[in-house]
Amino acid sequence: MKPLKYQSLSRTALRQLFLLALLLPVGAWAQYEFTGSPYNLWIQGTAVTDDNKANILSDNGATVSYDSENNILTLNNASIEGSYNSNGCIVSGGSSLTISILGENTISSTDSCTAILSIKEGSQALTIVKGGDDCSLTFQTGRSIRNFSSLSLTGLYWNEELSYEYATVSETDQGYRLMCADGSEAGFQESTAFAPILSDTLTYDLTVGGIQVTNKNASNIFGGDYPTAVYDNDTHTLTLNAIHYSGETEAFINIGSSIDELTVFLVGRSEIGYGAGYVFSAADECQVNIVTNAAVPGKLDYYFDNVYN
Repeated sequence: MKPLKYQSLSRTALRQLFLLALLLPVGAWAQYEFTGSPYNLWIQGTAVTDDNKANILSDNGATVSYDSENNILTLNNASIEGSYNSNGCIVSGGSSLTISILGENTISSTDSCTAILSIKEGSQALTIVKGGDDCSLTFQTGRSIRNFSSLSLTGLYWNEELSYEYATVSETDQGYRLMCADGSEAGFQESTAFAPILSDTLTYDLTVGGIQVTNKNASNIFGGDYPTAVYDNDTHTLTLNAIHYSGETEAFINIGSSIDELTVFLVGRSEIGYGAGYVFSAADECQVNIVTNAAVPGKLDYYFDNVYN
């Protein structure tokens, strides 16, 4: 028998092999990197199977579970930790994935690991939904969400520190990423001291009587039996209806706004004030308009040394 001869591959041949690898079905590539899950789903390096899907991490609270009939992964006060070398935190290779969150959840790593990763490279949709009240998901990973064809949120909002957009990195790349407003990829950076957070609370750029206005209290900001202060975020209108409120500190600001143009609608007679602060305090280039019903005009009495800051 003649000895085998080994020959080095030309650049052209190497390029052809690389292109062939790209054309292979994702399932073939996934089987090489990720194995053992009939649902193409891996949590913290653990393959999701029929035997463990009710309690994937085998913890007391069953914090991570999978509904295979409806293709829903539920995080219930879960703490998921992963690393780049241990195949990630949440890895999916199905046609789509829905994640439902309950309670306070965290996905973390000590390196550039991706929190939620698709191995379908731009052909798998991701939906994250609110599973219950007061729920959140914090990303403390180097990268947040990668390679899904789309990202949809139901009943959830990003934290206010940055504006996030799920977008492709370039026109020739299917590398969809969760991106920050400044063009960087969204992820936990120690230098910025904050992480991307999803929650069912949407914070508005408005405080009334020292209370931060959100989607949860906007219909009755002070929470009394009668809604004396109501905010409509669609029209950016704050309605004061016979409100009587005074600040507790000398420099108290009753209404603070960073909204581009806030309308304050007066109903009945309202009284606010007492102190050396301001009735209204708005950020630079923000405007406050005070209006009422001409037929039944409202009135605002204030007891401050200053009206507008």
